[in-house]
Amino acid sequence: MSDNAMGFIETAGYAGALIAADFALKSANVRLVRMERVIGVNKLLSLTVWLEGEVAAVQSAVASGRTALEQNGMFVRVHVIPNMDAGARSVFK
Repeated sequence: MSDNAMGFIETAGYAGALIAADFALKSANVRLVRMERVIGVNKLLSLTVWLEGEVAAVQSAVASGRTALEQNGMFVRVHVIPNMDAGARSVFK
């Protein structure tokens, strides 16, 4: 698998992060890099799910995670970085 893309799904709370990761990993051939806790501007706890894989797979996984979170009212934001430089990607691992 050519890991040239990274995707990020930010959600409210631990349950949202688990839902997002579960749906994303089941929907496409991607790897979970990590889940990171973030304190947002509004002082609420949010978590970011980091995924990596091929561009199309990451886009599909992020879309799947987003849909699952929107249905549960826990969605915050998503972002996909296609064709990420290997040097920049190494900072995230």
